[in-house]
Amino acid sequence: TRVSNVWSISEPDALTNLVLQSEHISTSDMPRLIDAAIRFICIPATLAGVETVVIKPRSEQVFLMGAMAQALPEIRNVFMYRDVVGYVNSLFRMIQRVAGDPDVLTNDALRDDIWFFSTANGTVRAAEDFKRTRPEGLDNLEMIVMGWMLRMRAYQDAVAAGVSVVPLQYESLNKNRRIETERLLGACGLDVGQADLAMAAFDQDAHAGSQTGNAGAARDLSADQRDRVAALVREWSDLDLA
Repeated sequence: TRVSNVWSISEPDALTNLVLQSEHISTSDMPRLIDAAIRFICIPATLAGVETVVIKPRSEQVFLMGAMAQALPEIRNVFMYRDVVGYVNSLFRMIQRVAGDPDVLTNDALRDDIWFFSTANGTVRAAEDFKRTRPEGLDNLEMIVMGWMLRMRAYQDAVAAGVSVVPLQYESLNKNRRIETERLLGACGLDVGQADLAMAAFDQDAHAGSQTGNAGAARDLSADQRDRVAALVREWSDLDLA
């Protein structure tokens, strides 16, 4: 069961790859490549005569939000985000399942992988500002917190540049499901009267059957780790990011 006349696409690799290769793509070429990628991704929906396509990209796509709006100015943008502790805890649990290691925050073998994810392949120059605060190098937890701050700053920069975006907090969506689901549908130009159909998604694990599914064993951040996450945000909140 799903909202009628809507085709949903989750985390297409084509858009992710453009983010990861953005250092090698000119600012003039990027919008054209995004336009081509999205039109290619949407071919099945177009052939099926679907009226609306909803694309849920991976989080690093926020780094190209401005280019996305330039490529397709008619699209509607929703930025769903977690609070910092929720984001770090979710990623911490996901990495545990992938790596098979409950101590991923102290596992030096994962440092390069976590840096790669946090910075989208190192394409965010502002990451250098965080590195300068730790001459000895950022640890795994610090890199994950940095990744959250980089994503939030990218969203803020896009809004400041004039991109129209509706923010939607993940925690609020879970707490006020009907109100926020109706707001989400409205932001996408969809019929809010179909909220019941859309809310059926809450009964499903989007990653069920995969390595990152919620059924996989993983522990949460400890109280001390949560306190450290909050302390890092306080410390870094005044950084003048590039």
